[in-house]
Order: sequence, then C-alpha cells, then structure tokens
Amino acid sequence: AEEFSDFVKSAEEEQCALVSTPGTSECRQDEVCIKWMSSGTKSNSKRCSEKRMALSCQCVVSIRYPFGQSAGMVDVGYALDLDRDTAAWCAEELNMSWPNIKVGRNSCSTDAQTRITQYGSPDQGLDDIDAWSLATDKCLVQLIPNSSVPCVVKAPDFHGKRGARRMWFGEKSELLAQADQAGSALGMMGGILSTLSTACLAIGSAIAGLLLLAMLYRVFG
Repeated sequence: AEEFSDFVKSAEEEQCALVSTPGTSECRQDEVCIKWMSSGTKSNSKRCSEKRMALSCQCVVSIRYPFGQSAGMVDVGYALDLDRDTAAWCAEELNMSWPNIKVGRNSCSTDAQTRITQYGSPDQGLDDIDAWSLATDKCLVQLIPNSSVPCVVKAPDFHGKRGARRMWFGEKSELLAQADQAGSALGMMGGILSTLSTACLAIGSAIAGLLLLAMLYRVFG
C-alpha cells in the first residue's frame, strides 16, 4: 500500500468543498459502560459496574473538488436513546462544525478532547466513546459545512479504468510535516520495543544459564 507521505507528495493541491449532503445515517448498536467503579489501589484503575446498549452513528457527507467528488463519513458519537431519530440527529450535527471526518483510508479529528466531553468519558459514564477519532491525526483544517478548504487530490494509479480518487485535507507542506512527525514517533517507539526485546532475550539467556548450572551442580556436585 502507498505510504501517506508518498501520496501527499504526488497529489495535486486543490480546494475541496465540504457538503453536508446526503446526510444519511449509518448506525449500529453497541454495548457501552455507563457506570464506573474504582478498582484496586491505583487512582486511575476503574472497572465497569453497569452497561447499556447505545446507538452509534456516522453521517454520510460529500467532498467536492474541481474534477469530481468523494463520499465521507462524520462520526457523531453515541446516544443512549435507541429510538433516536437518526436522520434528524445527522441533520443537526452536520449543520455545525464537524468534529471529525473519514474519507477512504484517511481520518482525522478536529478536537478529541471536545469529543470526550460531549459524548462522555470514563468519569462521565460512556466507555471508549470515540475510539475512532481519538486514534486518528488531528485535522489541519476546520471542518465547516458548505465551505471550501485546502486539500490534496490524486487520481487512481491505473489507466483506462474508473476508480476512486484519493484525497485529504490541508496544505501539502503541513500534511508532509504531520506525516514526518508521525513517522518519527513510530520510529522512536520501534527503537524502544527493539531495546526491550533485546533486554528480555538477555535476561532469558541469563536465567537459562543459571538453571543449567544448578542442574549440573545437582548431578555432579
């Protein structure tokens, strides 16, 4: 698969329109925690004491650029009312600044902390309420409905066939800087894991050596 930084480098800079239509909802029911209790002696250690079914919804939007358009998804979070009017919910949320967006393989969140406050946290009740947006990059543009934002767009790599264009939001220079920062963080984590793995192997070898010496002592001592 193409790396994100390679995609950005080869994409064209454009202006993309964020359109709140069609606004249809795609929902599912999930079990979430609504009540937490402290567990153990650690202050941040908690366990769920009560769960309920909740409605999780994403709303379909359109992204338009000079030579085409793509479909996107806006995650509007959870609701404990399983009978909530999801069409009205999407219409209400998409009329405001969008908290996140997902287009193809890319996704970002404008403000993860705001999402936690709005839809719940372990302290407020709902558990893992927005894992999708929390796991993504921070958006480099404000997602204002029915406005235009800078973006990069790339046509399919194959010729003579129709295919979805790959696109993302932000100035090319800022997107490349974000990708480099993410790559550096992953490289640092890889180095730490490699060091830990080496240390574990060394400790394991030492323990095996001591056990072997103990066995030999019992046999020949």
